[in-house]
Formats: sequence, structure tokens, C-alpha cells
Amino acid sequence: MHPQRILILFPLLILLLCLGACASHDARPAPEPGAPLPAVSLERGDRVLVRIENGKGMADDLHSMLTAYLQSERGLNPASGVAEADLVILVDIRDVWPTSDGSRVNAGRALGTVGTGTMMGVLLGGLADGRSGALVGAGIGATVGMGATLYDQADASASTSWAMEAAVGMAARRLPDKDSLRRVAVTSRGDARSKDEAFAGLEDALCRIILEAISVQ
Repeated sequence: MHPQRILILFPLLILLLCLGACASHDARPAPEPGAPLPAVSLERGDRVLVRIENGKGMADDLHSMLTAYLQSERGLNPASGVAEADLVILVDIRDVWPTSDGSRVNAGRALGTVGTGTMMGVLLGGLADGRSGALVGAGIGATVGMGATLYDQADASASTSWAMEAAVGMAARRLPDKDSLRRVAVTSRGDARSKDEAFAGLEDALCRIILEAISVQ
């Protein structure tokens, strides 16, 4: 393939990939906090059972943090089981993601970007110089697509805004019904390279929302 044609092909690929990325970027706004949780009234010394579902590594930390807040700020004691609990709090962690502009990091987009670059390289290379041009164009397109992917991932890793969506329910002496769970969304700022810091902020924000719904007489 003639070098001049390669020079023409390369900027065309970059332009088309940039246009495709702009069109396919699935921007997602920051989550709304949702409606306040229903108010619950307890007496000091009542027993509360906290149950966390999903969340992987967050579950134990969130359970410990919420239990500690209930003891220190509401004077409530932990229950060992549902039968003895005056209140059961169920938290279903549904999603946690780092985001700088409200956009979820889409792992599938990386493969799509490389594939798009390869396909466009084949098309433009073929038009420029037949079969040999298509082969060269495929290589150039894949390289440009990989570069765009790495840039996208680097941009995501520098994110400082984190979000979490959960469903929360509370019931007396029984597990809350799944249908009664209320959606709760929180955000936190932290270093995207330190998940522990970011997760602690999200857990604290979620605990505060739950505490606001619980009053002690």
C-alpha cells in the first residue's frame, strides 16, 4: 500500500472513531436520591437486626457501620435473629460504579471500539488499494481503536465521583417484603484508585439516610 494512501487513511479512521464514540457514549446522569424512607419509631434499648444482601466486599463493612451507628446515635442494640428483633433492616446493594460525569464505565465498549476501528480500516483500506489496502487498513484501524480504548479507560480511572444504588426496607419482627423495598441512591467523592476510600463514603451516606428514618423515644 502506498505511504501516501496510509497517511490519508489514518486521519480518516481517527475522525470516524471519534464520531462513533460521541454517538455511542451512554451518558448517565448522577442518580437521584429517591424518596425518603418511611419513618420508624422505636424505644431506646430496642433490638435491631441488620441484613445486607449483595455488594460483595461492601456487605460486611456496611453491616458493621450501620450497626455501630444504630448503637451510638440511636441507643439501639443488635439482635441475633429475626424473631427477637424489634426492627429488621434489609439493604439490597444493587449497583456501585465510579463515574466522573454520571456515565457508567462500560467494559463492552472497549471491544466495540477496537472492532469498529478494524472494520472501518478494512472498508477504507479496500477502497483505497483493494485487498492489500484492506489488510493494512485493518491493522491501522485496530491500533487506533485500541488507543481510543486505553484513553477511555485512563479517563475513567481518574474519576473522583462514585455512586451506589440500593433498595432498603424495614419491618417489625420479620424480614421486609421485597416489593416494599425503597430505592435509595447515594454519591460520594474519593480517589477512584482507592475503592476502600470511595466505598466508605458511600456506606456512610447510605447509613445516614437510614438513620434519618429512625426516631427513638
